[in-house]
Amino acid sequence: MANLKTLSRAAASGALALLALVAPAAAPAVAAGQPPKEGTYCTPWSGFYGHGRYTYADVRVCLRITSFELTQVSWQTDRVTYWHGISWHNPSNQYWATVGAQVEVKKEGETLFNHGHSTVQYKRQGDFEEGEFTQRECGTYWVTYKYLQVGPYYGQDKAINPPYWQGAQVEVPCAA
Repeated sequence: MANLKTLSRAAASGALALLALVAPAAAPAVAAGQPPKEGTYCTPWSGFYGHGRYTYADVRVCLRITSFELTQVSWQTDRVTYWHGISWHNPSNQYWATVGAQVEVKKEGETLFNHGHSTVQYKRQGDFEEGEFTQRECGTYWVTYKYLQVGPYYGQDKAINPPYWQGAQVEVPCAA
């Protein structure tokens, strides 16, 4: 029985060694100076509660790479809701939210984009264009943002206004 275990381990080790010889080396995810692949690349969703946990929203920032060497920056919201009575409610024409974000995008320490604005949101989800910048290469981008929300239903006393900036790396792959 011991010889069978030894033989099985030896066979497995040999198979792994053979696989390592024939498997191609992994290509680097990004290379400096390479053009970016078209597509949309986003930060992870982050959830925010307002003061007293009466309001809530999920937020993320996206970079949309176009064929014109432009990167369009947008921020998205989901589950923009408020607690009233015994349940959560969505915004409406009667109880809307004023939402806003300040967004900054950097690559290798250089600020490529810094802009903010606010708007009114009447639905549970929103997608808001922030602006664009010229991008000529793939790689790792550092995206930070500060989100602010007043409402729905409640005023400034229950606003979402975190004292910190949210940040994440966004990997933009290289075009083939």
